[in-house]
Amino acid sequence: MFVVQKRLTTLAEGAALAVAADQMTVNEFLALARNGEKYRLEVAQEKAEDGLTVQVSICTSLALGGWFVSHPIKVCANGAARSE
Repeated sequence: MFVVQKRLTTLAEGAALAVAADQMTVNEFLALARNGEKYRLEVAQEKAEDGLTVQVSICTSLALGGWFVSHPIKVCANGAARSE
């Protein structure tokens, strides 16, 4: 789960940078970042309150399996960037 959370953080930070630079939307960035991989990612939050700072939250669900986990666990990560 740690590795997945780190990967999500990298994606959220990259998406925030892309949006702050006015290059693309979060969904466009995620489509490029997936590179054909089958992730079930959802953009939980995308906001730019002051018009300069972009905050992005990305989540996914993990089905770990095993006797102690009967349902998927939701893992989220955040990223932020500020344009000049």
